[in-house]
Amino acid sequence: ENCLQIGVINKIKVWCSLHAPNPPLFFWELRKVFISQRGILILAAVLYFAAASGLEYRYYSYVDKDREYYYEKYAGVITEDKITKIQADCEELTNLYFEAADKIKDLREHDPENERLLTLMQTCYDLSGKIMVLEEIMENATGALNYTLETGVETQLVKPDAYERLFITDVSTTNKNSMFLLLGIIGLFSGLLACEKECNMTLWLQTLFKGRKTLLFRKLGVIALTVPVLVLGVSWAQLYQVSEAVGFNDLHATAQSIALFREIPFTISIGGYLALVFVIRMLFAFLVGVLVAGISALAPNRVLCLFISFVLLVVPMVLALTGIVNMI
Repeated sequence: ENCLQIGVINKIKVWCSLHAPNPPLFFWELRKVFISQRGILILAAVLYFAAASGLEYRYYSYVDKDREYYYEKYAGVITEDKITKIQADCEELTNLYFEAADKIKDLREHDPENERLLTLMQTCYDLSGKIMVLEEIMENATGALNYTLETGVETQLVKPDAYERLFITDVSTTNKNSMFLLLGIIGLFSGLLACEKECNMTLWLQTLFKGRKTLLFRKLGVIALTVPVLVLGVSWAQLYQVSEAVGFNDLHATAQSIALFREIPFTISIGGYLALVFVIRMLFAFLVGVLVAGISALAPNRVLCLFISFVLLVVPMVLALTGIVNMI
């Protein structure tokens, strides 16, 4: 009876193994990286620390009502007529400023106790702020109009706060994100090929009908699938902070509308340029992942691959960011 039960159970197992769906090789590579090698923990740790680092402080953003008003007033396509209007408003405010300044000077000389003195001083202060805003807008608009006249590409008046903060002011967060990205790539892909040597599978895999070619392409697929998650995962906190503080405005406008992007040699929208930046970051991250996988193929085990990758990739970056290289 026991033999009969064992035979039935074996037949059921054989039938299940024959009819059960067979996951593709790509699935097993994902399982190896994220489950067997604890890659899911590495990914979660990198994303958590990147988010915690980006959200540990709030971006400060002072809302200048005059600045908001004038950028909204002159928003849209930049033309010579619009430049003329901006210049006329700036001259009018400048004249009012000097008139108020003359009155303040006269009152200080003849009637320093006059109550109008404080009012006039506040008026001068308000006018100087508006003049500074208009001069900034004038500079941005003039540069954009000159680009339009040279290239024929339409430009608009765009408030550059979010983009200057993302690419210039907050470079420290960008550097930290790059470090987290690099550590994540090394941690995830250091065992991608080294595990074959650790399990003594290299020679056996080379004897297969298609050799290791198919397997290698699947490993590259794992890198290609994981890299976008890493890049966007380590960057979302910074993007969220900038969006909450100042907002990503005028994404449809031509990128050259902003002085920061005026050297871009091709026409593209601001939103398109941001997308392109992240695509390029993903491409470089993919190449770094391939490099780590290559080191993994040469290293006898994962630990040695981690050490070599850290020395070759992380240490030079740390030295560069800390400025030690410039001191040597």
